[in-house]
Amino acid sequence: MTVTRWLIHLASVAVSLVAAAAPLRIAIEYADTSCRSGVVMVTPFCTAPPCQRESIASWRIDKDDRVVVMIDAPDADRWTVGVQAERCWAPAVNVGFAERGRDIAMRVWRSATVSGRLKFPDEKTSVRAVPVRIQSDAVPATELQCPVTDDRFLCTVPATALDLRIAPEGWAPQYRWTVQPRTETTVDVGEVKFDRGGTITGFVQIAGDAKLQSATIDLAPALSPPTRGYHEGERRINARAQRVRPNARGFFEFRQLEPGPYNVTARLDGWSHARDFDVNVEDQRETSLAKPLVIEPLTRVEVLVMPPLDPRSEAWRVSLKQLTPLAGNAVPVGEGDASLTGQWFAEGAHSGPHVVEVSDHRGNGFVRSVVDVSPRMAPLQVTLTAVAIDGTVRMGSEPLQTRFDFRNIDGNLVVFRSDEEGRFSGTLPTEGRWEVRVDTESGHQVIFRNVEVRPKDGGTAHIDLELPGTSIDATFVSESGDPVRAGVRVLDANSRIIATARTDEQGHLRFLGLDSEQELRLFARSEELDSGPVPVPFDEAGHAKLTVVMHSVVKVRAWLVTPSGRPVAGAFIHWTAPPENVHREVVSGPSGEFEIAVSHNAGTVDLIILPPMMPVKLLAIPVQPGTNPNVEIVVGGPAATLEVTMSHRPPYPFIRRDGRPAAAIMLVYPPNWTTAPREWRPWGYAFTLEAGHYAVCSDTGANCKSVSLPPGAVERVDGRELVQ
Repeated sequence: MTVTRWLIHLASVAVSLVAAAAPLRIAIEYADTSCRSGVVMVTPFCTAPPCQRESIASWRIDKDDRVVVMIDAPDADRWTVGVQAERCWAPAVNVGFAERGRDIAMRVWRSATVSGRLKFPDEKTSVRAVPVRIQSDAVPATELQCPVTDDRFLCTVPATALDLRIAPEGWAPQYRWTVQPRTETTVDVGEVKFDRGGTITGFVQIAGDAKLQSATIDLAPALSPPTRGYHEGERRINARAQRVRPNARGFFEFRQLEPGPYNVTARLDGWSHARDFDVNVEDQRETSLAKPLVIEPLTRVEVLVMPPLDPRSEAWRVSLKQLTPLAGNAVPVGEGDASLTGQWFAEGAHSGPHVVEVSDHRGNGFVRSVVDVSPRMAPLQVTLTAVAIDGTVRMGSEPLQTRFDFRNIDGNLVVFRSDEEGRFSGTLPTEGRWEVRVDTESGHQVIFRNVEVRPKDGGTAHIDLELPGTSIDATFVSESGDPVRAGVRVLDANSRIIATARTDEQGHLRFLGLDSEQELRLFARSEELDSGPVPVPFDEAGHAKLTVVMHSVVKVRAWLVTPSGRPVAGAFIHWTAPPENVHREVVSGPSGEFEIAVSHNAGTVDLIILPPMMPVKLLAIPVQPGTNPNVEIVVGGPAATLEVTMSHRPPYPFIRRDGRPAAAIMLVYPPNWTTAPREWRPWGYAFTLEAGHYAVCSDTGANCKSVSLPPGAVERVDGRELVQ
């Protein structure tokens, strides 16, 4: 015998000697006077022979309602303790080495029986025994294996009010509440029907005196919200929504659910909602909420703005809106002017994410931030640092009197107007990069410009906006020559949008102030027609006039399914197709279907598919003119993780598998404006992708790094090096 084995043997002997030397103390009490005597059995957990048999001792309660039985436990470090008495019931308990010398409480009830008939969707399904968990305020949670004969189960239980959880293997459980078994009889709980699909169960609590059964619990699929077509997504959610009420214990249950993520909301009139997001349901399984949904009182939200007045010494305008699971459906809570000391408040806010907006008296947005409202929250401090700005707007050699606005990535928007001499002045919330949109003809056209706002020596930032004195006159018609009302974009050589407009009733529009030295293309689209990319023929003076014929679009209809053929609803899909470098969005419907319309000469359509609780899929689908392809796309294959070290602001690295590269930020699930995206990390993002070969590139594609992702792999790429 080696030294190590000898030491282990000595330790085992020592444990056994100590265990044998210290008897267990079993404290028995009865809940019914009929249960005054019986036996105690202590059975060891044996890991290797020889294994001693159980120890048995008799007990009897005479005068008091409690007795302590001392019993020598078999050699072991764990035991199961059971108490038996005629027509009585007691739960078995497991005790460990540390319980020696302590009272091990055992309560004995009069026994009764509970029965019921199991009903499965498939009549051929049968079980020999079914796990039944019983518990109540008096009885600890105990799982019993109840025999089944001719689809009827029979359980021996304590004769006291019980809650039952009946859970055959492979099926979501059924519950029976406050069952009252009686001695000498069998309580029949009736037919216990098991359905296909998953379930969500949980409890609701109210932080007050309201009745639990006055609350309602709503369930809706956790569909990612499209930035376009919001109402279509809302209809799909409402079509699958359910509502139940909790029982007297606060328990609620949703049954026969399709697999996927859901949002659960507890509501009570005059109280704050309580929510649990992205609750994942598996087929024929129960998902129990980790914590109760606690309904809190409505909250008073206080905001303190510094400085207390806007740049023109007027009161700030403050608004509070509640953000719902669909980003487009922010619900107004309160809006009004702050006091001259910068204070503002709103009553009756629900707990959860809200957006606070602060604007000046002209409606220019200076702050837009998301806050998590909770009961008894501290006042929200908002500090503004305005930057003075002035400048001129010119088109060609002439000053331009027009309206234009500055927008930044934080959602701030400030509107300016230039005078007859093209001059303007005002303030912006911050310095940095801003996008300028200039209306050049009766608010009809918008031109995009990116400018850097940097004040000199802490003073005023001067910006001159100079637009070329060029023009494009275009008329858009169908193949039959009829004028077409369409949205029109101007694309540069890199397929970036530099201007947008919409035709009038005669199919005509006019663009002004575009750079005629660039190779520009027009792209027009209506509901059923598009133009494809059309080069702009500038003359030497910088003017162009053309008529564009539009053709029927190609509609692609696709279905998303898992490898087993199950439809995937609620997937968020980015798609883009030549000639535009524009991402559009769509959400898959209940049967996994979605439809997109692409240009007649697109050739391919690139898809970024973000299915709920599954890896992201990138692919390209070929599109042929004159066809309406129907495509089945399998998602949910083997997953891997690509970690990209990157900034959380542009420029972003690009990721490519099939088709054209996609900005890494496009692979992020929409946050619904409620939380940071689940892929977010302080150093960048961790993308869960389908296993395969990828490339991480700069935005121009000049610098790329290949990466192989086998199933289950985790690989990291420094995207910052690629975009520098």
